[in-house]
Amino acid sequence: GPSFVIINIPNYAETPLVGKEEGGQQRYFRELEREATDQLQFQAFTMPTLTQSQPTPSFFQPDPKGLPVNGRDEGFQEQSEQERSKSLNHPEALLSVKYSSQIETIEAYSAVIKNKKMTSKLIKNLADLDLMPSFGHLKKVRAIDGVMECLLSSRNSFQSIDDLVLHFKNQKIDISMLVDPIDWKVVRVPRKQPVTRRQFEESKLFWPSAFHEDPVVESLLNKHFFSFCELEILAKLQELANLAGSTGLSWWKKEKALNINQITHVIDFLKNRKRSVLSAKGAVIYNHENGEILSFSCDQRHLHPIKHCAMVVIDSVAAIQGGGAWINQRANEIDALLVEEVPKEIGEVLVVEVPHKRRKKDDSSFDTTAPYLCTGYDVFMTHEPCVMCAMGLLHSRVKRLFFENTSENGALVTKVMLHTLNGINHRFGVFFGKIQSD
Repeated sequence: GPSFVIINIPNYAETPLVGKEEGGQQRYFRELEREATDQLQFQAFTMPTLTQSQPTPSFFQPDPKGLPVNGRDEGFQEQSEQERSKSLNHPEALLSVKYSSQIETIEAYSAVIKNKKMTSKLIKNLADLDLMPSFGHLKKVRAIDGVMECLLSSRNSFQSIDDLVLHFKNQKIDISMLVDPIDWKVVRVPRKQPVTRRQFEESKLFWPSAFHEDPVVESLLNKHFFSFCELEILAKLQELANLAGSTGLSWWKKEKALNINQITHVIDFLKNRKRSVLSAKGAVIYNHENGEILSFSCDQRHLHPIKHCAMVVIDSVAAIQGGGAWINQRANEIDALLVEEVPKEIGEVLVVEVPHKRRKKDDSSFDTTAPYLCTGYDVFMTHEPCVMCAMGLLHSRVKRLFFENTSENGALVTKVMLHTLNGINHRFGVFFGKIQSD
């Protein structure tokens, strides 16, 4: 069906208004919409909506060699999905450090409430003082063995309990509802709101905190995000990137695209090619919306120092859309010995680079329906991209990146997690690891 993202939406009757003025509800749900937009960078493979008048694309047809396509196999059994997924290695999602960090704590003052019936009144009086403005995520009261304990203030605001008691008296706060100040104590509380289930369980050991579970984040952390069929497709695309690098071959969509259903044939063809003595780095650009492989390439730094495989495939997509900075240089990129006919079953789909002139904007082969560069596309690489390539992928608006090996100057996990930095104008999902059958 159409693309969708699951988010937690509270019961409407229990949803607090954002302000008392008219339009508060609308702003609240706009906030939910923005949260859903942030989750789209990790959206799973989905099938475009088809009308009855549209033929089913070949992308959704069974592969002749048994490679499952997007969606479930015929005869798929629900109870076997988890067991089948275990036969493939799920890539690791490289998320912001806030999802993997340990709970930070800070000291605060607390006291036991003598009369439980006075809890609401006490909480209201403390809320008016606003002694903990940055701790809105914490519950104001916790119950321990039937005893109600109230959070009073951050310890940073008052040097001692005596100072806090004096402040309460000056503000005419009735502290008779609490036990004697001599029994007030210092406790450690979570500094920030937990964003994962693990952090939430850890924070409860200190003080109760608000928590809204994100099912997308949890499935990424627990490596349950991709289905078995999706993992098989990812594994094939990753293998294609490896073969592009090891054979030293490049290809990009000219007249016809390479469909995901043909990938097994292409992989078999490349496995029989002579191995390149150059760098074994490769990259693939894939449109999971329609199952088209738009380009794959080896690393070409032997021709120019900035022609890393990621930059080459990005430039190839630009060429498909009528641009491309290196399109006139491609006549000499592949040795003439490699220009030969390919098997008939691949036919017009796979060709190595041949002389090609820049197309004009009014050329009928110019793809006017394509998005801006790589918007919404997935990229598969053998190695972690450097800063230059990572920024190239960012500015070309890729949706997700999968890479198998780290690099000495890698920009996504080795040196820096560039895709998680504040201030960048586009975010994309990043997955690391080899996807293969056990």
